[in-house]
Amino acid sequence: MCLIRTELHTRGNTPMSKADLWIILWVISSLAFGVCIALLTRRR
Repeated sequence: MCLIRTELHTRGNTPMSKADLWIILWVISSLAFGVCIALLTRRR
């Protein structure tokens, strides 16, 4: 839901913000992946 809201918000602003949105998404996904690995290694 939040992702849809941000996309609609960026459409009204400059088109360059879309590139920034992809960078933010990539950073969040990479962080989430790292957290998942950390949790899996801790459980073992």
